[in-house]
Amino acid sequence: IDRLMHDGQVLATGRNTDLALLGDAMFIVSDGKGNTYYTQDGSFEFDGAGNYVMTQTGNYVMGWMADEEGNISPGSAVTNITIQSAQGMAAKATSKAQLQGNIDASVGIYDEAKENSTQVSVPLYDAEGTMWELTYNFRQTSPDVWSVVPVLDGVSYEEEAANLVFTGDGELNLEESDNEGIIENVIYWIGEDDVVTEQTITVDVTALTQYAGKTTVSADANGYIAGTLQSVYLDQSGTIMGSYT
Repeated sequence: IDRLMHDGQVLATGRNTDLALLGDAMFIVSDGKGNTYYTQDGSFEFDGAGNYVMTQTGNYVMGWMADEEGNISPGSAVTNITIQSAQGMAAKATSKAQLQGNIDASVGIYDEAKENSTQVSVPLYDAEGTMWELTYNFRQTSPDVWSVVPVLDGVSYEEEAANLVFTGDGELNLEESDNEGIIENVIYWIGEDDVVTEQTITVDVTALTQYAGKTTVSADANGYIAGTLQSVYLDQSGTIMGSYT
């Protein structure tokens, strides 16, 4: 018996759960009774219980399940891949954000009367999935020096301000900037029944630049509202992705 291990022709099946292999690789499947098999047959589907299985045999497709943070550990043992239909996803509070882009160096020294601060919005979710309006006001206090003040829902947290210092070349001076460009803020708001909610957010601004010209700062943050799994698909690496409502 000759084993044919070369790549076959890749064909579209019209199903977003099928996979194809390129190169020297095999899928790992299990019959659920302790027996493991290797195959290049990538005809897969989800059964009624949410198990990712082979279409013809029903054997379970093995792989690595992501943790609650979405991290995958390829070095760990493989397990059955299971995704429940209509699976719920709890809301996640925002704890980290990153700002990148350019701050216009020509706005001038901050003058409250002129209101010439640069404002950058960051999406902020609390533990219940409620989105709040968080803005960082960049105020130039002297050449190449900026005070960054968080403003939540119209309330300015002056005591949480951080100082950023840029070099003459427009790059952030990590040694001179507060906490080497990692801003840590503790903010709070009053909710129903006058309950005070406190939340800590860490903002990485090490990728910011300061050149004369348009401000192009954008924000990327974690955190999201609660959702329900609507559909799944596989990307080119074979990672199963989900879309939530």
